[in-house]
Amino acid sequence: MIYTILLGGIALGILVIVHEFGHFVASKLFKVRVEKFSVGFGPRILGKKIGDTEYKISIVPLGGYVKLSGQTVEELSRPPEPYDFISKPWWNRALIALGGPLMNFVFAIVLGVTIFLVGMKFQDFSAVAGRVLENSLPYTLGIRSGDRIKSVNGRSVSTWKDFNQELDLNEKNRVDPSIIVEREGNEIGFSWKAGLIDSFFSGISPAIEPVVGSIVPGMPAYLAGMRIGDRIISVDSQPIKDWYDIQLHIHSKPDTTISIRALRDGRTLSFSVKTVSQDIPGAGRIGLIGISLPDSLTYVVRTGFLKSVKRGAEAAVAMVVSTYKAFWVVVTHPYSFRESVAGPIAIVQITADQAKKGIDSYLVFVMAVSIALMVFNLLPIPVLDGGHILFSCYEGISGRPLSPGKQNLLQKAGIAFIIALMVLALVNDTAKIIQRRHAVTQEAQEHPGADR
Repeated sequence: MIYTILLGGIALGILVIVHEFGHFVASKLFKVRVEKFSVGFGPRILGKKIGDTEYKISIVPLGGYVKLSGQTVEELSRPPEPYDFISKPWWNRALIALGGPLMNFVFAIVLGVTIFLVGMKFQDFSAVAGRVLENSLPYTLGIRSGDRIKSVNGRSVSTWKDFNQELDLNEKNRVDPSIIVEREGNEIGFSWKAGLIDSFFSGISPAIEPVVGSIVPGMPAYLAGMRIGDRIISVDSQPIKDWYDIQLHIHSKPDTTISIRALRDGRTLSFSVKTVSQDIPGAGRIGLIGISLPDSLTYVVRTGFLKSVKRGAEAAVAMVVSTYKAFWVVVTHPYSFRESVAGPIAIVQITADQAKKGIDSYLVFVMAVSIALMVFNLLPIPVLDGGHILFSCYEGISGRPLSPGKQNLLQKAGIAFIIALMVLALVNDTAKIIQRRHAVTQEAQEHPGADR
């Protein structure tokens, strides 16, 4: 628990500081006085005043803020000074509001670059044929599920990555591939013409056991009480032989309650799981329950600095696009809004879960949350950065600011919305924890004692 809170708290704290630092830098750039720089809200725990700015940590760790001098006319009991926020042109104020989200995006790029410099782990598998599609090139050659690939053109291979690399090398050199597989203790050879590598790999996949490798907190499998290491043996009474069977059955049933049977420590357990849906380009809407592949072999990909910068920036942009797509799904399918809201508890849980997988997974998730904060804060909601940008742009277009009365009314509506959203997020997070504990407790009551 302490580990989870510590890692999640560090991630959220850094992201808040990064966001507010963006506002801080933009304010300094336009010579606006910064009165307070706070991590958290409410009464101060620690703090120190340096120059005109009080830097502090506050008791409620659900965000942070930068307090600027003269943010509104109403708070001034004196004539506006040149260093007041309200004294600056509308476009200065818009850019100061944009500074926070922009810094979140820059930070995401920095994280992306770091990930590729440090090394990104990718899953690998033993060089054993899993699915071999009928009428595919591998099937026509005579390769069958369970065949263990021993060598490619005389070079030994032990993992699926090795197998891929050797075939790629032969393809580049236009050498006809020849492989040796082991089947029931016998070695069998197969060969084909160069130039067919895409056709070959479209018909064969590595063997992947139907074992749960990880579970996303708050997702259906988590809520149902499933655990890492559970071996799934059936979905809706349909036998499961490998991971591909799991994908086939679950993906085909979005927003549907399914029955899953799994083996755990010699016991057979049953779970009733309500899938969620996700739109995948080219595949349509699929069902998900929040589980991933079992732990297996891994390999690390590292790149040089310039290539890391390119790939980090591309990854950040791709995350922005995917986040807006996810937001659009919520807007167009309002019924999914409640389940889509995650609060600090869920973020802390997922952050710690990703940290257990390695530094790269941890940084990828923090990168995704940084992008999510950018997108959320740019929403045109009063009290958010997007609302301030909207007010400033209105002034730039109309030539006059929105009346103080209307601004106050909209600000109050925005505050009410944000508070309601925070309450919903906390209720969601708490409800999911309670549901998970209830599922685990019920499973323990139904299957007490040792294996049976």
